[in-house]
Parts: sequence; structure tokens; C-alpha cells
Amino acid sequence: MPSQLPLSFPALTGKKPVAADFTGGQLSSDGGLLLLAELDRRLGLTESLAAGLEDRRDPVKVQQPLLDLLRQRVYQIACGYEDANDADTLRSDPLFKSAVGRAPESERDLGSQPTLSRLENGVTRKELRRFAQALVQFFLQQHQGEPVVRIVLDLDATEDPTHGQQELNFYHHHYRSHCYHYRSHCYRPLLVYATVTVQDPDGRRRELAEQELLVALLRPVNKDASLRSKAVLRRLVPLLRETWPGVEVIVRADSGFARPELYTWCEAERAGYCLGLAKNQVLVRRTEPWLADARAVYREQPEPEAGEVRPAVRELGQFLYQAGSWDQERLVVRQDRRAKL
Repeated sequence: MPSQLPLSFPALTGKKPVAADFTGGQLSSDGGLLLLAELDRRLGLTESLAAGLEDRRDPVKVQQPLLDLLRQRVYQIACGYEDANDADTLRSDPLFKSAVGRAPESERDLGSQPTLSRLENGVTRKELRRFAQALVQFFLQQHQGEPVVRIVLDLDATEDPTHGQQELNFYHHHYRSHCYHYRSHCYRPLLVYATVTVQDPDGRRRELAEQELLVALLRPVNKDASLRSKAVLRRLVPLLRETWPGVEVIVRADSGFARPELYTWCEAERAGYCLGLAKNQVLVRRTEPWLADARAVYREQPEPEAGEVRPAVRELGQFLYQAGSWDQERLVVRQDRRAKL
């Protein structure tokens, strides 16, 4: 075919001819995908998740196994192809096919966009709970033989942004972005990450570098930011303590989770907590002396050299404080930072 003929550039002079050839065969730009697929197979992560799915399709008409579809969708997202429409092109990509376990040329293409969309829309609440359980069990198995002495659980909330003309997406002012809505409410995932500290044979403690995802729970955004956080902890913390008796558990989150019911639960369950507090007039008045000290120390620093800036000054303090909705006083630690006059 003419389109497959090399394109020459006779106007370019030199010792060697210059030509563009479009018959290079099957090409792909996602070489790192094979490493991801190998890691997935060694860990068995997608296999554990696929085990929680029920195949309700007619066996006579099935062309794409559930495990292959799940791997295809997960690998696409990991490579930055979040839109299911990308599958219409990537389903025949040689590296994506190899990653899923199919021969690049001789075997059937991967699932199409409609097939992946039916998979996502067909997942039930029961299957989502199985997914959540599989993720936690995966974490427990990965560290089961280690001397874990502390686990810090970081709670965070975020939006689920959209990047096109997806159905039911609306603008949300707080996040300054378009995100998914359902019945006029934006979905806001609750994420729980774990930071693990182990104790070496010589008695020294060592914090593992990587945070690991334990929970990803989708919630409506018209509710409180801490919605279902206590329910998640009630299921999660006993599993951690069952695996590592005596382990220290600390809950950490920003002011969106600073609610009396969460304080009370952590205290009743002997779990440490470090939660941010929203600024109010009482807290500002109580911490004003520290800020004044920070200003004074900042002014006393020598003038910086040209092109340099004065280092920031930090003043730390703590005091007992009881908000109107609290049943008791609690320790508040405040850091006042002065970086400029």
C-alpha cells in the first residue's frame, strides 16, 4: 500500500540518505507495564481481587475472563489511561496483551470499552466489601512475619475528579474541579493509609519508608468529611491487633476528622490519635504569646546575605482545651511559625 512505502527526503544532503518508514510493526510506549504485571503476579493482588467477583454472564457468550478484564482495567489506570474509552485502542496494544497474558499477535484482543464499562457497573456492594477485605488481608499477609510494634493510620478525604463530559459530573467549589455526582451529590473517597514501624533484633525501632493503602471507601460529599471513618476503624483496628498483639495504633488526620465521636472511640479503644483542629478565636487567643515570641526571635536574626532569606522560626506549645461539644479536656499542641514580618 502507498501509505506503507518509505518517505524519502532528497533535499537533505549528507553522506547517508534520510527516510521515514511506517512499516515498523506493532509498537508500544508502555514498556514499564511488563514490570508492573510481573510484580502483580508475584504478589497475587489482582487474583485476590478477582476472587471476590461473581461472573453473572452467560458462559456461552463469554469471551473475556473476569481476571483478564480486571487486570486490563487496573493496568490501564496505573499507566495513566483512566478513561475506559482508551481501551478501544489499547485492547490491541502488544504490551497490554502480553501483560494480561496473551500473545501480542496470535491471540484475541482485550476487552473493549463497553465490556469494561459493564464490568464496572455490574459490581455489587457485597463484592466491594470483598475487595476491601482482600486489600486488608493482603497487607496483613505481607507483614505477618515481621515484628510490627506501631501502625499509624492516616485518614484522608479527596474528590473523584472528571476530565471530560462524563454523565453526572458537576463542578464542586471546595475542590475547584468537576467531579462525579450521584443524586446531586459529589462522591468523596475516604482513604486510609498505614505506616508501619518494626523493631529490629537489637531493640531499635525502624519505620518502613512506604505508606500502604488499606481502605478506599466512596461516600457522598454532602455528608461530613469524617463520615464512616469510625465504622472503618472499628473493623480495621481489631484485625491489626489480632495479627500483632500489643501493637500500638495511632490515628492521624486533618481537621475534617476532628469530631468528638472519633476522639471518644479512640480513647475507649486505647488507640492514640493526632487530629488537626480548625482555627477559632479561643485557640488564636491562647496561642498569641507563642506567635509574639516567634516574631521577636525572627526580628533578632542577622540580616541575610544577598539572595538569601531568613530561616523560619517555630514556637511549640501545648495546653488543655475543651470545646463546647466535648465531654472533657484534651491536650492541644500548637505550632506557631513565623517566616516573614
